[in-house]
Amino acid sequence: MTGLQDTNARILAVATCLNLLLNYPAIRAFGLVGAAVTTAAMIALKNGWTWFAVRKSLGINSSIFGALRS
Repeated sequence: MTGLQDTNARILAVATCLNLLLNYPAIRAFGLVGAAVTTAAMIALKNGWTWFAVRKSLGINSSIFGALRS
């Protein structure tokens, strides 16, 4: 309800494309472990980027550390 769905869609699209591009060489080199590490890294990137976008746009600290501090 903030009108920032386009930003979220862009973040998700970039993270998904990077995941697809980086998974192929990781799978070729390391098999399933490479796929798991690459996917975990892209999920972490997406979550961090989304946190940063929310913090910048709305001024809300949406991390667990922000919730614990309150």
